Amino acid sequence: MRRKLSAKAAKAHQPMLERCEKVLTQKKTDKDKIYSLHEPHVACHAKGKDRVRYEFGSKVAILTTKTTGIITGIQNFSKNIYDGKTLAPLLTQSERLLGKRPERVIVDEGYRGATTCGSTAILRPHQLRAKADIARKQGVRTRRAKQWFNRRASIEPRIGDI
Repeated sequence: MRRKLSAKAAKAHQPMLERCEKVLTQKKTDKDKIYSLHEPHVACHAKGKDRVRYEFGSKVAILTTKTTGIITGIQNFSKNIYDGKTLAPLLTQSERLLGKRPERVIVDEGYRGATTCGSTAILRPHQLRAKADIARKQGVRTRRAKQWFNRRASIEPRIGDI
């Protein structure tokens, strides 16, 4: 196409021509592949499920309040990064907006590893220890802890609407 275009047209379409060239020359094992010509920032996320193995897009992390469900923090990540690294920017944003940092956050299984993020306790529903132990560490009854974990599931429909 570069040979057929005039110099002015080639200059105007230079970013798209470079993207097309990269798509044509990229290999299966290359890093930072382009999956879409019109949306070059799209990343591939391996889901690890038989039905849907991969998703294409960007990663979004959302922080909501437990009782009212108001979104207090939202971040978009262009790269496919580990979920645990998305929590610190969310907590910082929420602290800046609300004026205080949450005491505890309830997360899904993608946040395996750390149990705290600064002064905030991280709780996962399927931690290796029993839910009663988690609740006791937080000074809360087991029934209350189960309610927290069940409440986390209510975020999923809200994510689908965004």
